Amino acid sequence: MIKLLDTLNEEQSWDNLIDTLYTIDNERFKVTNVDIVDKEKYVIIEFHLILREITSDTFNIFYGTVAEMILNAGYTTNLESVALSVSYFTVEHESGLRVEGIRVLPREIFNRLKYDLPPVSTILKSQYSLVIPKTSTLNVDAEMDTMLKSKKKKSTVYYTLLKKGTVVGHDYELVDNPLVKLNTKGGVGNAFNHMNITPEIIASFKSIDGIPWGNEHYPEEYHVRIEDALKEKFSKQNIDFSISPF
Repeated sequence: MIKLLDTLNEEQSWDNLIDTLYTIDNERFKVTNVDIVDKEKYVIIEFHLILREITSDTFNIFYGTVAEMILNAGYTTNLESVALSVSYFTVEHESGLRVEGIRVLPREIFNRLKYDLPPVSTILKSQYSLVIPKTSTLNVDAEMDTMLKSKKKKSTVYYTLLKKGTVVGHDYELVDNPLVKLNTKGGVGNAFNHMNITPEIIASFKSIDGIPWGNEHYPEEYHVRIEDALKEKFSKQNIDFSISPF
């Protein structure tokens, strides 16, 4: 595998770089996964992203951010042999609507993100550009926005009803403010309706059987059983539910 720094051994160099890239989390985008693909004579750094907005220069800004971070972290060797790729991303609208990138971008642009593989050295010289069409946005009009808010409110109300109770022989209490998302399922392209948008609630426990969450005094399978029971209850209202491991 390509070495980025002569002063570090290969494993240290890549581990440090991956840790650095995982810190990217701002108002524009968040890195959720980093993979290193070894092609012997060059390597590809593949990213999974959450986009908080998508504009014509979103990915140019992202690539520039990554390239500058690599340079500022002291990685200066063989940058012409280190390429970047965005292999997967989702776009999150402020309403909570979350859409896979393949449904937002034209396939040609989506494929370029995966396969253009611009080297870091080229990006640093501003010799690469990927312009996103202005039409590649989430079309959330006033009617859609009202519908999304209604779905989110209904799922939150139902969560409140199940926030505390007893299932499979165990008392439980969930956190007050879970993460609520609206995921698209089915449909075609960038067209959505109430039939293919499903609320998702990601929560965590406050306590189980009166014992604070995180306490090691109860077996792990307890919270797995409770989570499974709650998933079933939420699914009856067409709501996806899960417990965050964090």
